[in-house]
Amino acid sequence: MKKKYSLRKSIVFVTSLMFFVGNIFLVLNSISMSLDTFEVFVEDILFSSIQISKDMSLLKKQVFVYGIIIGIISSTVGSILVNHFTKKILSPLDDLTKHISKVDSENLISQIEINSSIYEIDRLIDAFNSMTQKIQNLFNIHKEFSVYVAHEFRTPLAVMQTQIDVYEKNPNTNTSEFFSSLRSQIIRLNSLISSILSFTKIDSERTNELIPIDILVEEVFEDLDSEAEKKNISLILHNHSRNEPEIIGNHTLMYQALLNLIHNSIKYIDINGKIDVDIYEKNDDIRIMVSDDGCGVPKEDEARIFMPLFRCENSSNTVGNGIGLAFTKKVIEHHKGNIKYVRVKKGSCFEIKLHRFKENI
Repeated sequence: MKKKYSLRKSIVFVTSLMFFVGNIFLVLNSISMSLDTFEVFVEDILFSSIQISKDMSLLKKQVFVYGIIIGIISSTVGSILVNHFTKKILSPLDDLTKHISKVDSENLISQIEINSSIYEIDRLIDAFNSMTQKIQNLFNIHKEFSVYVAHEFRTPLAVMQTQIDVYEKNPNTNTSEFFSSLRSQIIRLNSLISSILSFTKIDSERTNELIPIDILVEEVFEDLDSEAEKKNISLILHNHSRNEPEIIGNHTLMYQALLNLIHNSIKYIDINGKIDVDIYEKNDDIRIMVSDDGCGVPKEDEARIFMPLFRCENSSNTVGNGIGLAFTKKVIEHHKGNIKYVRVKKGSCFEIKLHRFKENI
C-alpha cells in the first residue's frame, strides 16, 4: 500500500527546503560578488595578488559556513511560521474529517457548521452538507417506499387469506364468486409487481427516437377516448408551437408517461369535465401543460405526489397503486426534462419541460 503523508507536514517540509536552498544561494551569491569586487580593488591598491588570493580563499570558506548557518536559521524560522499558518488554515479540514468519521445512518442529517476563512474549504463543507441532505432524502424515500410496498402487498394478500378461511369453514360457498375474487386480487398483485419492475427499468432504456409530441398526445387521446366517453369528458389538444414540437427520446416511455398523467385526470374529475393539453415552444424547450377541472391535489400532499406508491387522501376510493406519477416523473427526468405540479384555482395542472429537437442545417 502506498505510504501517505500529512498535507500540513508536506507543505512545511517543501517550504523549509525552498527557504534553505534559496537563502544559501542568495547569501553566497551576494557575498561572493562583493568579495570578488573587493579582491580586485585591494589588489590594485595595496597588496600582492598571491597574498590576497590566500586571504580571500580563507574568507570565502568562512562566508560559506556563515551562509549555511544563516540558511538553517532562516529555514527554521520559516518552517515555524509556515507550520503555524498552515495549521490555522487547515484546521477546518481536521474538524471536517472528525465530523465525517462520526457520521452514520442515524445522524446523517446533521449539518457541519465550521467557520473557515478559506473559500475552497467553505465550498467543500457546503458540498458535503448538500450531499448528506440528498442521501438522507434518498433514505427517507427508501423507507417510505418499503412501507408503501409492504402495505400494497399486504392488503390483497389479507383479502385472499380471509376468503380462503371463509371458504374452508363453509365449503358450500359459491365457488364462482370465490375464484372471481381471488382472481381480481391476483390481477392487482401482478399489476403492482409489473409497475414496480417497469419503474426500475426506466434508466436502462435508450432515448434515440424522434418523437412528435403533438402526434403522441393524439395517440394517447385516441387510446383513452373510451374511458373519457364513460364520463362525457372532453379531451382537447392546443398546439401553440410555431415549429414541429419534436424531441429525441423513447416513444414507449413517453407514451406511458403522458398516458399516466391524462388517465389520472380522467379518474379524478367529475362527469362532463374537461382535460386540456397545451403545447408551447420557447427557445430550445418544449412545454407541455396538462390541466383539468377536477378536485385537484390537496396542498399538504403537493410535495409528495411524485413519490412511488404515494396516494392522496382524496384518492382512497379510486383504483390505483401510486406508481403512475412517480413513473411519469422518472421518465421525464430520463429525457433530461422536468415536471412539476402547478397550483390553479380549480382542478390540477402539471407542467412538463423537455429539450426540443433542432435539425442541424
